[in-house]
Amino acid sequence: MLALFGGLMAIAVLYSGATIEKHRVRSAARSIYSDMQLARMRALKEGKQWAVEFSGSTYSVKNSGADATWGNSDDQVQRVADVADDFPGVSIDTSTITNSREIFYPDGTATGGRVTLSTTSLTQSLCINSITGNLMIVDGTSC
Repeated sequence: MLALFGGLMAIAVLYSGATIEKHRVRSAARSIYSDMQLARMRALKEGKQWAVEFSGSTYSVKNSGADATWGNSDDQVQRVADVADDFPGVSIDTSTITNSREIFYPDGTATGGRVTLSTTSLTQSLCINSITGNLMIVDGTSC
């Protein structure tokens, strides 16, 4: 009886670990999705470029400032987040994002690309359509 109980507890612990990892990946994907939607809507509303810029596990939501040029001192940062701090165990790959910056334009288009989030239990990707600027979360890495 005790051995059966011990076996069930071991299964429960393994199951809950994988479940927590999956929850973290999904939560991270939704968080980045929300921040990208914020950048997209601000670009449409304000008539200027907005972007989500990645650096390692950190990303920031920003606009290009008064001179409409990226990467200088007048870039205006709206929000900064760190995937590694907010979602422990989740890794991020932004290798398909040009210059580590996903730009949303006032006409609704975007530079396009994919942000991939993963743990040992699950991989999800946030796909950005360059023509429409639409965002979609998918399981795996296929957009």
